[in-house]
Amino acid sequence: MIHNKEKLHQLTNRWLQQNKLQNLSICLSHQEEEWHFNAGDFEQNASYFVASTTKLFITALFLQLQAEGRLNLEDYIAPHLHPSLLDQLHVWRGKDYSQQISFKHLLSHTSGLADYFEQAPKGKESLRAQLLKGNDCSWNLQNAIESSRAIGAQFPPGHKRKALYSDTNYQ
Repeated sequence: MIHNKEKLHQLTNRWLQQNKLQNLSICLSHQEEEWHFNAGDFEQNASYFVASTTKLFITALFLQLQAEGRLNLEDYIAPHLHPSLLDQLHVWRGKDYSQQISFKHLLSHTSGLADYFEQAPKGKESLRAQLLKGNDCSWNLQNAIESSRAIGAQFPPGHKRKALYSDTNYQ
């Protein structure tokens, strides 16, 4: 049972009034009971960009799939993706490693794929820099893949003692 709903409501309203939060969406769930609170521009049941928080959920789902025997983290991603996504995605020093990327490489940031968010192709600004300048833009999977290809691979997948935090891995 969810207790003190009114207290939670008062607390979140106080944070909003003190400008500690601009927007807020909370959903607490216990058995059959749910409590929702939305403030600012957020609406109940809407989708929002939550950045790297999604990596935790994705990793948990992959670990669950492995525990169920539905996949192995050592499996290559190629059989699970459309060939157009992998075509020349990971080229390092003239060799295409795209077929050698495993789920483990992606989840542990050892794939060697460029980061479409923080890095940028030569002569262009990163997506992060564009957003920080106030340029509102959207991107989809294809945009992320194209950007990563244009930037280029950073090292071969699974290279010992090499890792690069890359949002591309989780796309």
